Amino acid sequence: MTVLSVNLNKIALLRNQRDLNLPDVLRFGKICLDAGAHGLTVHPRPDQRHAKPRDAFELADLIRAESVARPGLELDIPQIERVPATGADRIELYTEPYAKAWGTANLDAMTQLYAQAARRAQALGLGVNAGHDLNLHNLGHLCRHVPGILEVSIGHALTAEALEMGMSATVAAYVKVLNEAPG
Repeated sequence: MTVLSVNLNKIALLRNQRDLNLPDVLRFGKICLDAGAHGLTVHPRPDQRHAKPRDAFELADLIRAESVARPGLELDIPQIERVPATGADRIELYTEPYAKAWGTANLDAMTQLYAQAARRAQALGLGVNAGHDLNLHNLGHLCRHVPGILEVSIGHALTAEALEMGMSATVAAYVKVLNEAPG
């Protein structure tokens, strides 16, 4: 089954517009985990335009605390954790071209390209993740037609959809899509 890692960079970007810690990235991380997300993703950058190193450390502590109750949670912040490089064991399919093909005559051909890339990576012993511009509409199709996607990382669309549906309901909707897709 494909698991969901919620990218919290957009939450941090909104928070950084004011000096109020609102919205609270850590609180949203907890909401996402409680709603069924398997992991959290942040990408602190030198310009600190969204996630900051502090966010990464706080989220790492949250993940550790949650992992005691629910083993298997992941936190995608190796540059902060300083995890030693042990060689790449996964690739991430950059899915913006797939998302742009959604609803067009190019969708089937684009989906096949991603399926071929996934099969090739797996033949080389690599796991396959996916992310970028995935949303509630195009995610299920990708997971049904591209074999063996282990994890998707979704932030922008999930955050935008959460403005209408609420964060917990949105995360639950993504988890439902993933649970209904084979894999």
